[in-house]
Amino acid sequence: MKCFSSFSILHPLRYSNYISIFNNQNLSMRKIILLLAISLCFNVFSEAQKSGSKSKSEIYLQQVFGESVIDFDVNTSPEKWKDESIVILCQKHYFCFDKTSGKNNLPEMKGVVRKRVLLQDKSALDYYSEFYYQNAKNVGMTIIKPDGSQEKLDLDDAVEVNADVPKHYRSQYTSGKYYKIAIPNLEVGDIVDYYTIYNDDKNPIISKIANITHDFPVVDQEYIFDVNKSWTLYFSPFNGAPDVEKVEGIGLNRTGESKKSVRRYAFRDKNRAAQIEERWDYTFLTEPTIKFMAVPKKGIFGDKDSRLKSTIENTARFFDLAAAAGGYATTFSKEAKRMWSTKDIKKLNGEEKVTQIYNVLKYYFLYKTLSMEEQKEVDSGNTFPFSTNYAEMRGDIFSVTFSILLNEFDVASDIVVIVPKQYGFTEDVCTNLELEFGVYVTGIRKFYWAPSNYTVAGDVNTLSFGASGYRLPIRAIGTEYAKGYELDFPESKIEDYMIDSKIDVTIMADRSISVSKNTKYHGVAKSFYSPLLLLNSTFAFDDIYALKKKRDKKKMDVYHGIAEFKESDWRAKRYQKKRDKDEEKLEETEEKKFDFIKSWIETEYEFTDISSFDVNAFGNKVDEALDVSYSFTSDSYVKKAGPNLIFDIGMLITEQVQLKSDEIEKRTKPIELGTAKSLRNEIVIELPDGMKAEGLESLNMNVDNESGTFISSAIQEGQTLKVTTSKIYKQEYLPVEKWTELVEMLEAAYKFSQVKVVLKNK
Repeated sequence: MKCFSSFSILHPLRYSNYISIFNNQNLSMRKIILLLAISLCFNVFSEAQKSGSKSKSEIYLQQVFGESVIDFDVNTSPEKWKDESIVILCQKHYFCFDKTSGKNNLPEMKGVVRKRVLLQDKSALDYYSEFYYQNAKNVGMTIIKPDGSQEKLDLDDAVEVNADVPKHYRSQYTSGKYYKIAIPNLEVGDIVDYYTIYNDDKNPIISKIANITHDFPVVDQEYIFDVNKSWTLYFSPFNGAPDVEKVEGIGLNRTGESKKSVRRYAFRDKNRAAQIEERWDYTFLTEPTIKFMAVPKKGIFGDKDSRLKSTIENTARFFDLAAAAGGYATTFSKEAKRMWSTKDIKKLNGEEKVTQIYNVLKYYFLYKTLSMEEQKEVDSGNTFPFSTNYAEMRGDIFSVTFSILLNEFDVASDIVVIVPKQYGFTEDVCTNLELEFGVYVTGIRKFYWAPSNYTVAGDVNTLSFGASGYRLPIRAIGTEYAKGYELDFPESKIEDYMIDSKIDVTIMADRSISVSKNTKYHGVAKSFYSPLLLLNSTFAFDDIYALKKKRDKKKMDVYHGIAEFKESDWRAKRYQKKRDKDEEKLEETEEKKFDFIKSWIETEYEFTDISSFDVNAFGNKVDEALDVSYSFTSDSYVKKAGPNLIFDIGMLITEQVQLKSDEIEKRTKPIELGTAKSLRNEIVIELPDGMKAEGLESLNMNVDNESGTFISSAIQEGQTLKVTTSKIYKQEYLPVEKWTELVEMLEAAYKFSQVKVVLKNK
């Protein structure tokens, strides 16, 4: 994941595999929680000294951490952690904020992470049987056996991986591909030492937010910051994390040399228990966390000193980040207007005008994120070609660019900056990563947020639920004492997220079932499901058609077969020829889209064959639902039992949350659900002639309390069995005292999903 960069208009926190959305409906919350996961270590100094030579990485590690490796000499865990599977004996994180050499003199962060891990049982051996690492400049690992012998791991046979990297190995410090390699012959009692040295992107702001608790207990850990005098380091500890202190002496530059111009800060932390992992938890609010941001003094804020600051001192600093995007915003606004036809916008009024201006910027941005080949397809008449690229514009650039465009069409607006509640309150802000930018259009009193492939002008941003922040007229951006109007957004309501499904089921003579399902996604539920269900389909056709110049509209008409043209129209012939040439490619694209849909349905149901999938309504207006239908057959839900049939009816509402006993009994943290939700199902089942369902009473449930609702009913009328369910999460936030109420609802829903009924001949 790339960190914040002024040289990209993409949002830094929103690159997401859209299929994974459907394994967790709180993707937007998950995609902005940054994890401190990969940590690395090194213990080969003695080997190098015996050979009389050292590699460049060994020399640099020695420069950073000194000749002594005494911190990494510990070979046993404390008695209190003897039953833990894995114990981190020692880890160190090093950050150097310097500048590159040469005439550009760009800011840069260089880092080292080292870790020493003790494997205490067989499950630990399984966990470490494969080692994952990122494509850093230098990576190495040594296995220390219980008898003291050492084995270096050869990384030559590592293979690239694109998904399923365990949390423990993931890094928020640097971007790049991940690789994995098998670790052979591990034994209980082995110690795994591994390290990485990396360079982060050269950015004018470098920010990190990280829990200092991990999946496993940590005996000893240290964080070291070397800060060139040309930088200001902002640092804030939360929830019991240690504060950083200045270290006497001088720090190191990016090449490992001691320099008077570099100051060192550090904190040390010992005997830190493993992170308490609980479902629906904002760990930055509940676990010990550090936030830090390094900014060159001649950069965004223009600081004149290199003193460490505890937090961003005042509201104006929030908006300075938007002001820094001003140069890009001016360019983008001009380019967007050149790309699309804007001459008729002045004729529009109110929200209609704002929507059209939003689309000018949205589709300019999306076009720029396409590859050259995809851009050519768009230019030839395709709306937007199929693409797995899910892009979201950076909020600071969006807010200023959109305000500039609005102003040019005589629409007044304010810049908005909020702090999503998973980071705390405005007074807790220490980094730009905690800020979400938008625009408030004063005339119609509506908020607008940065566009992605599937956003609609005026969509609610899930990050705004329960958030606090400010709004400020664009003319005041960059002024020294700008304070802005305070904002406090309410938490979500049930109607903000609703999914309604109608499921028609026919039980066939061969005991297979035929299922047709129609689902409507309302409110922010659309934002979770659109990236898969819409992909880059004709969802955008009407919006783009309205923005196209006259001659370009003809390309789209021909390409999509929605108009006839005269024989003498050479342009029509030309683009029809292009369309015919692309026919085979377009069919392949449709097949790829369907493969993704099948993968999603497979997470919902067991099926034999999927016969259809249709998008009935795109939901491309704020108050309209995304409406999809699909049909499939399955032989997994009805089984023969003597003369009777056993019908796995409960699973028709798809898999439900199954809580473990420890989850139920040992909850310690508040519950953060992301949004309140309403999930409703209406199921109509046609039974075989002459059959009656027994055990329907087990489908009638009624749990309704202040935290949640699960109500279901079932009735047979003739050969038709009608089942309804309503599952409601009434609040997005619940104090831990309300956990038992939520559990009551979740357990009822899970119990329903496990119900089977017997079908007997009358």
